[in-house]
Amino acid sequence: MTATLSTEAHPPSPGARSFGGRITERAAEHPEKVAFIAARQDGRDESVTWAELERAANQTARLLEQRGTTPGSTVVVAMRFQPAHVYVTVGTWKLGARILPLRWDLPAWERDQLLELVSPSVVVAEWTDHKWAKLAPDELAQAAALDDTPLPDLIAEPPLMLASGGSTGRPKIIVPTLVPEVMTGVSLRATSTAVPYRTGQVQLVPAPPYHTNGFRMAYMGLLEADSLVLLERFDAARVVDLIERYRVNSVVMVPIMLQRVAQLPGVRERDFSSIEAVLYGGAPIPEWLARFWIDLVGPEHFYFSYGSTEGFGIVSMRGDDWLKHPGATGRGVETDVRILGPDGEELPPGEVGEIYLRSQVDQGAPSFYLGAPPAPETPVGFRSIGDLGRLDAYV
Repeated sequence: MTATLSTEAHPPSPGARSFGGRITERAAEHPEKVAFIAARQDGRDESVTWAELERAANQTARLLEQRGTTPGSTVVVAMRFQPAHVYVTVGTWKLGARILPLRWDLPAWERDQLLELVSPSVVVAEWTDHKWAKLAPDELAQAAALDDTPLPDLIAEPPLMLASGGSTGRPKIIVPTLVPEVMTGVSLRATSTAVPYRTGQVQLVPAPPYHTNGFRMAYMGLLEADSLVLLERFDAARVVDLIERYRVNSVVMVPIMLQRVAQLPGVRERDFSSIEAVLYGGAPIPEWLARFWIDLVGPEHFYFSYGSTEGFGIVSMRGDDWLKHPGATGRGVETDVRILGPDGEELPPGEVGEIYLRSQVDQGAPSFYLGAPPAPETPVGFRSIGDLGRLDAYV
């Protein structure tokens, strides 16, 4: 059966808030507090308060509406992290539409396959060679002349999507279903039970906005009233400067980012005392690099993780636990883990097979793909993205 998207939007259920409504609520709570800081490639830092975010997002929503965006439709944004990316994303939610962030440097053949899958109402990008409605980033300034008052509280289901080719697969869209609305008792941070995130923290986001480590950590953090530091382009020296300057509490990095920071001259003499959690994931990490970061920020502040954009489950462990068992990634966090062989048989500890996860959190309907077959699933609800691994008898 071919998966499809809903083209409708509706008010949030009683006791809940839409993503757009949540931003309005946060802006009313602390209008002059900094919502995010855009750390530009040229070295400038641009601070935006919650009141400024609310006004600009409402204005951008009306510009998107003028360009054909309706409740339940899809807006594509292909830009680096900067204020305009935030305004487009939040503005899309305020219209009751859904957002799909894409890489700004996608080859045309891949880009066009993805756009065809979602039939966007408008594409916010520098691209000019596609058939869909276009809104260039420099045209977003036109929004400043529009009404900045709140819009009706609507939400598309789902309000966001992310693109992926996987490790080897063809381009596809991952459609999560665990994020229809906020304030319903379901945390929107995929790793919130594994890492001690707290409301209102200062979070540095060095990953790009088309990746789950960038988009979800940033925008779900924003909904949780974090103050974000958004890096327009990754630079290891800038990361350390920003951690010191803004007393950053948490950051998510992949191994190559961790390695580049670790190789900075004099990095051990820099001030990481504000750090409460460094979360690593995305690829295997060399043992020397794990030990370096555990020593740099303390074992209780460095976290290992394995998961996926699909949200099938999460595996995690803290640095002090890892030191007792080097090379491990962790245990399931509200997640059941199985290693299965080629015929679907469960393999014993020590044998390498395909990793299957089953979240213990009630997610309702599971995430699905546009442009690809469903993920492999067992009769009892374990699902796989195709990675290999093994279990051991460690307790």
